[in-house]
Amino acid sequence: MSRKPWFPFYAADWLSDARVTALTLPEQGAYVRLLAIQWREGSIPSDRSDLLRLVGLSIGEYSSAMSELFSIDKVLSFFGQFDANDPTRLRNDRLEEIRKETDRHQKDRVKAGKIGAKKRWLGHSLAIANPIAKHGQSQSQSQSQSHKDKEVIPSPPARFDFAAVYLAYPKKLGKKKGLERCKSQIKTEERYRDLIKAVANYSAYVAGKDPQFTKHFDSFLSVWEDWVNPPEIVPFRSKPPAWREPMQAAAENKREVL
Repeated sequence: MSRKPWFPFYAADWLSDARVTALTLPEQGAYVRLLAIQWREGSIPSDRSDLLRLVGLSIGEYSSAMSELFSIDKVLSFFGQFDANDPTRLRNDRLEEIRKETDRHQKDRVKAGKIGAKKRWLGHSLAIANPIAKHGQSQSQSQSQSHKDKEVIPSPPARFDFAAVYLAYPKKLGKKKGLERCKSQIKTEERYRDLIKAVANYSAYVAGKDPQFTKHFDSFLSVWEDWVNPPEIVPFRSKPPAWREPMQAAAENKREVL
């Protein structure tokens, strides 16, 4: 009958009950066994032979020789008639009170759990639907504003490999701040491609020059857009300096004279 496989057993009440202490140990064992059967079935039979079988005895075993150790009538004194219209079933009224109490307690816990779960879910749902609601804004207004904010300041896609850009840069200084500036400035595919182009142009410009004049990576990120389409880049010393031309001409003239 009960969905619970257990029932509360109040040890202090059991040990202090004068009627229970008057029972022999076999009688106490039979009493507990019948309580367990009632908890599972809802009641116990009133027929003596059925009761003896339930407590592990037969009519033959229950003889006058056991009268001093076990009396089924003393055990049955703890049980009353289950139904006035059905004298074939018995029950212990205290156990049924405990059953009602535990069922009520379980229902209260289930109800409280559902209320708590509903509150948690409601709060979680509102946090998802309206994460940055501001005072005076409706939920739809807040969602619209949030969408606009994301459009204005989107996060850089994970496929933008700024670390690779740094490795391609000619001077390996200013990495941390430079990468931070990359993430804050580069939000689109077009600007990412422009950054790569700017690094390539600047690398070509400083090739062969004194490294001390090459900008740190973070400093370059402040002016990188100027290097996307810079003026024509003349490689360093791609032709002799102007001061060498007169000297070269004089040497050629001297060879002609000789």
